[in-house]
Amino acid sequence: MNNLVYPIVRYQFEANIETVLTLPFYSGSMLRGAFGHALRQISCVTKMKECKACLLKQACPYTVVFEPSMRKLPYIQNYTQLPAQYVIEPPISGQRVMEPGEKLRFSMVLVGEIIKQLPLIILAWQHALVRGLGTEKSKVSLLNVRNMDDNMALVWTKDEPFIKPHLQTLTLKPDNEYSVTLDITTPMRFQRKSKLVKPDDINPMDLMAPLLRRLNMIEQICHLPITHTDIRCLVEQARTLNSKPNLNWTDWQRYSQRQHQKIALGGVTGQWTISGDIAQYSLALKLGQWLHIGKNTTFGMGRYTLNRIN
Repeated sequence: MNNLVYPIVRYQFEANIETVLTLPFYSGSMLRGAFGHALRQISCVTKMKECKACLLKQACPYTVVFEPSMRKLPYIQNYTQLPAQYVIEPPISGQRVMEPGEKLRFSMVLVGEIIKQLPLIILAWQHALVRGLGTEKSKVSLLNVRNMDDNMALVWTKDEPFIKPHLQTLTLKPDNEYSVTLDITTPMRFQRKSKLVKPDDINPMDLMAPLLRRLNMIEQICHLPITHTDIRCLVEQARTLNSKPNLNWTDWQRYSQRQHQKIALGGVTGQWTISGDIAQYSLALKLGQWLHIGKNTTFGMGRYTLNRIN
């Protein structure tokens, strides 16, 4: 198979801490909430409380980016919502206090047509950070944005507020691996028959099902060539793969503004080696490093790197 080119970019956002900021154990949910609030504030014309009945929702930048509308996808069945075409990747997990003058760095993966919304996305982050993060509304100011997939090329700075021309595609080459190790750095949350999958019960099918499904949906949304049309068959074939997990369960909680309560969102972290006939999963496994796998990927869960390929 030839190299495949995807409209995917991973951007790094660097900001300066203005007032003391306490980062929770996992800050992905906090960042996503701040971003979504700011994006809606600057995008919404009607100022309606709910987007469902809005006549402009098909064209509104907020719904296009943050709450994509449902539409039929031929190769996917029984889905309840489309995947957002972005992923927010927070700083490394662990509660800590950041002092004024320190730099907050996080990244954001944009996919497909959403890349064209980068100017609006940067503006939304500016508003979100100035408005303040966390319960203390700590002030932060955005300094610059870089392309992490192009040697950290500078894309935008606060002193030169325009988008510089930059690479907006990702080129991947499928390989004929026999063994691959996933280094899972943020909680990867799987469900099997509506029940959470714990480390002592995990198998390659749990990984391949959401991975292939997510890849396929992204390819259809972005009008790209479909890599795999028979996902069910490929998932079933994953039964033959060898699995050597070295995983732990990582628990954390987020506060839901809609439900007005804390929600537990644990998942597996650690290393997971899978071997056997995995060449047909090669492209999906590589792309998953940008798309993430499992539940709640929009705020950075399910992130991993492939740290060994044989």
